[in-house]
Amino acid sequence: MGEEDQVRPFAYPTPSRFSIDEDNTLSSQTPKNLRRKRCLQCCGCLTVTLLIVIVIFIILIFTVFKVKNPSITFNSVQFDHVSVSNSTTPSAPSLNLTDPNSQTTAGKPSISMTMTANMSVKNPNIASFKFNNATTNLYYYGSEIGEALNPPGNAKARKTLNMNLTINLYIDGNSSSSQVLEHLSSDLSSGTMAMQSYTSMDGRVNVINIFKKNINIKMNCTITVSISSSSSTSSSPSVTLEDMICKTKVHM
Repeated sequence: MGEEDQVRPFAYPTPSRFSIDEDNTLSSQTPKNLRRKRCLQCCGCLTVTLLIVIVIFIILIFTVFKVKNPSITFNSVQFDHVSVSNSTTPSAPSLNLTDPNSQTTAGKPSISMTMTANMSVKNPNIASFKFNNATTNLYYYGSEIGEALNPPGNAKARKTLNMNLTINLYIDGNSSSSQVLEHLSSDLSSGTMAMQSYTSMDGRVNVINIFKKNINIKMNCTITVSISSSSSTSSSPSVTLEDMICKTKVHM
């Protein structure tokens, strides 16, 4: 046989790249690897969700859940049952013939009236504002002339609560200091009188039982009134409000 008739050996098969890649793909999709991949995806989603919730909660703390200052205001003031005595006549000799040296003393000036004030409590918070007894005192040149006590109450969330105060005022020159007597005589003569009021209120705001704040509200007002003498149609003088300036301070 010739060389041309010799059988040539078959070529060795080369490894298939497709079969290796397919094997790697199949090996990576085993149940264990799939569970690990799903676990990582779930952890990532939970982490992102938790971060979003934390950011939203922080924003709510500094906006919606932040405790704001309640306020109190005098809306209107009225005066009734006014009685004025402006006797400033000096002591006169007595007409008693048995004792000619005796003298009669004229009464010192005095004024009494009833003040009715409408006061409102404004609560800007998303939770109710519960307050204890409120006290309102009125002063005339340092001397207390009246006091009112308010019962406890509850101003609902983002609401305004209205209440009425009734204070009996009395200024007596006989029992007052010389300074008060001097100012009272001058005010009754001019027909204008200024008084000062002081209101103190303690309360608490509780937001979802997490954010709790004790609040103290203090309000100082200067109330100026005009006093008109009695006329033929009215047997008693009248007192009307001319001006009222109030300043409020809130402490938490």
